[in-house]
Amino acid sequence: MLLLELVYNLSVLVALSVLSAFIEERFDRTTKTGQFLQGLLFGSIALVGMLYPLKLEEGLIFDGRTVVISLCSLFFGPFSGGISALIPAIYRISLGGPGLAMGVATILTAALFGTLFFYWYTSPEEFYFSKRHLLILGILVHGAMLLETLLLPGEKTYQTLVSIGPTIAITFPLATVLIGKILMDQIERKQYLLKLQDAAERYRTTLESLGDAVIATDHRGIVEFLNPVAETLTGFSVKEAVGKPIDTVFHIVNEETKKAVENPVNRVLREGVVVGLANHTVLLSKDGREVPIADSGAPIRTNDGKIRGVVLVFRDQSTERRYLKQLAESEQKYRSLFLSTTDGVAIHELVMDPSGNPVDYILLDVNPGFERITGLSRESVMGRRATEVYQNEPPPYLTVYARVVETGDISTFESYYPPMQKYFHITVFSPAPGQFATVFQDITERKLESERIRRELEEKNMLLREIHHRVKNNLQVILSFIRLRIAKTHHASVKKELSELENRIHAMARAQELLYESQDFLHLGLKQYVTDVLNHLLYSEPDKTKRIHFTTHIEEVRVSIDTAIAIGHILTELVFNIFQHAFPENRTGDVRIHLSSTEDGVLLKVEDTGVGFPPGTALEDIMGTGLEIVLGYVHREIGGKFTYESSNGLHIRILIPYTPAEN
Repeated sequence: MLLLELVYNLSVLVALSVLSAFIEERFDRTTKTGQFLQGLLFGSIALVGMLYPLKLEEGLIFDGRTVVISLCSLFFGPFSGGISALIPAIYRISLGGPGLAMGVATILTAALFGTLFFYWYTSPEEFYFSKRHLLILGILVHGAMLLETLLLPGEKTYQTLVSIGPTIAITFPLATVLIGKILMDQIERKQYLLKLQDAAERYRTTLESLGDAVIATDHRGIVEFLNPVAETLTGFSVKEAVGKPIDTVFHIVNEETKKAVENPVNRVLREGVVVGLANHTVLLSKDGREVPIADSGAPIRTNDGKIRGVVLVFRDQSTERRYLKQLAESEQKYRSLFLSTTDGVAIHELVMDPSGNPVDYILLDVNPGFERITGLSRESVMGRRATEVYQNEPPPYLTVYARVVETGDISTFESYYPPMQKYFHITVFSPAPGQFATVFQDITERKLESERIRRELEEKNMLLREIHHRVKNNLQVILSFIRLRIAKTHHASVKKELSELENRIHAMARAQELLYESQDFLHLGLKQYVTDVLNHLLYSEPDKTKRIHFTTHIEEVRVSIDTAIAIGHILTELVFNIFQHAFPENRTGDVRIHLSSTEDGVLLKVEDTGVGFPPGTALEDIMGTGLEIVLGYVHREIGGKFTYESSNGLHIRILIPYTPAEN
């Protein structure tokens, strides 16, 4: 009878699981609200059990409160456990009687053990209690409850243990396991549903985030899902597409014939296999666009293998088709260039030994230019090693080609290939890893012509050098005759004329001498030449140079030999004129000579501080002086410009073109 009453009391606790699951569905056990409501529920259930207890005598009752409080603390933590313990504790204190101390102690012990197990066997990552854990908890809590009977007065301890001890020791731990397992199943079911919802959401997010379009149908071909990319390509929104037949949403035709193509979903449902679209298929979107696509359809099967639907994955191939078209056009252009160019072109693959060192190369392809230049046919070289084709060991230029393959650099060189007795200009580059291409021209004729021109040029240079040498020597002989005549004559006027003649011839002779010493027989540097001519002129008139101070600024300008000799003659005549007319009666003064390069020619400026021209002097008045020769030379011989200014001496400016004018 006692057992039946106690079991009836505990059966009320089973209803606890239903109410607890109801609260758990709406308020998670990890929140304070959920913990408070669970504590309130468990405390109320414990109170109901205390209202219908197993009563041994007035003030000494037994019920299932310890099971409820320990499980509340175990599953929902100390906050819920405290609330569930507080309610029955208050009621037990209000009852009083001989079992007061024991009743309060059992409430506190149940809450304590439940809390300890909560911290020992749970973590933020895992929440799980096995039947063994629950049984241990039930034994500990109710073992402590039997020990707490010692708190009863007098002989009541023994009477109580005899009356209900075996029942408490067996029934209460089993009740703990039973109710705990029900609560654990509810929690596991909720965790499973949450994981299922999370997985579903994750898969949905994944499908919606894919770069490819995705459409899912049921076993009848009715659309159930499509992602944003599919919405864009088909023109149907999710709301418009769901519930419609796949042929309405996914309408495809042949790109060339515009005839309808079988929908892959229908074939998957019929044959149960993974299928793909044929080439040149376009999707007709809702807004009339034609979208080239590639796709595949696969069945969605249940655990027993039945087809419950189809997933269709497809992508927009517009860019890919455009790229392939451009690639085909580029390939055609490359092939046309490869076949039509007059240069020889060959594509090779490098051959390595087991140690990774290059030992040979294979000819993969050659163009007609290669056949024409080398005399080797395409059929005889294709796929063969270079050592076989050229009968050379190692093959031609292997080191250069291997370096290009290794570095990726472009190499260009010229070489004579003795077996073919030809000169080649070769450019090498690496179009792909392990490969290299050569583009080459036969430059044998150019090389031979260049060699012939070089020999002729050397011969002409030798001849020109000999001419300059002889002209220089002849002028030196003439100068020697003039100097000998000057030494023998006693007439001052004759000496003067011969000295001027000697200076003029010296200017030409010095130009020939400098050309003979130079590597360039067409041009002359004015700085050294003009300096040498001027020094000779000053050396020839030592008395006058003592009282006339010359200052020069001569830039390094290279001009033709004719222009240089013209400048030498002009400078000679101007210096003669200064010596004879600028400083009469042993007057002293300065002369500045400046020679520089301009865009229009060589600018010669000769300025002195002498007497200059008398006021009102015109050009025709200077006839008979050295300036007459200069004017004639500048205007008639070289096509230059002559200007002067007579103020504080005579300032002359002469612009001499780089290329002398024709007579």
